[in-house]
This record gives sequence, structure tokens and C-alpha cells, in this order.
Amino acid sequence: MLLIRQQQLDAIAQAMLRAFCRELAEDLGRDFPDAVAPDALPLFVGEAVAAARAYRLDDHDSYRKFAEIALKHPLPWTDAEETRWMHERMLDHRVSSPRDRLLRVIADLEHRARLADANSGKATRFRGGG
Repeated sequence: MLLIRQQQLDAIAQAMLRAFCRELAEDLGRDFPDAVAPDALPLFVGEAVAAARAYRLDDHDSYRKFAEIALKHPLPWTDAEETRWMHERMLDHRVSSPRDRLLRVIADLEHRARLADANSGKATRFRGGG
């Protein structure tokens, strides 16, 4: 019988998370080349994933969406009046799922972008949406 201890599972999970963070840093560097200096991307991704986990997000897709938002809206969201609503939304326990809270933040960001662009004729779509 194969016995896997919790410590082994934790080590595997940490290795998978590190690999994901490396991949995410590469993707963000390619997709948003002017957002963060290439040598700062690993630190940025680590901080974004740590913040996402603090908001109880627990899957790679949510980490990716959260990091993309954090590129434009710097962390921590509690530091600036413009982003405090995002922090409050991520803690809103009336919405039971942390992922649903993140999707509400994305929807609100898209709505705010559409309102801001209404007079300019631009069409804005947040890349991490949906």
C-alpha cells in the first residue's frame, strides 16, 4: 500500500506553486512587457499570489486573474482610496466564494472602464475577465 504523508503532499503542492509562479511571471512579461521590469516579475508574482491566497483564492486561474489586476491596481489595495473598494469587495462575506468575489471585482472594473471610455468611443475589456 502506498502511503503519502501530508508533508509530502505539501512539498509537492509548493513545488507546483513555484513552477506556476515562474510560468506566470513569463506570461505576464510577454503579455504586459511595460508593466513590471523583467527582473522584478518573480517578486511581483510572489507578492500577488500571496495576496490572492490571503483573500482565500486557491486556484491557478484565480491567481492569474488577480495578478493581472494587480499590474494596473498596485497592492496592497488597502493603501489607496482608489483601490480600497477592491479590498472590501474581496472580504465581502455576503458572497460566499472567494472566486466569485474576484469575478465581481473584475466585473466592476470592466463597468468602471466602460463608463470612463463612454465619451471617448473606446471599447475596453479587462483581459482577465470571465
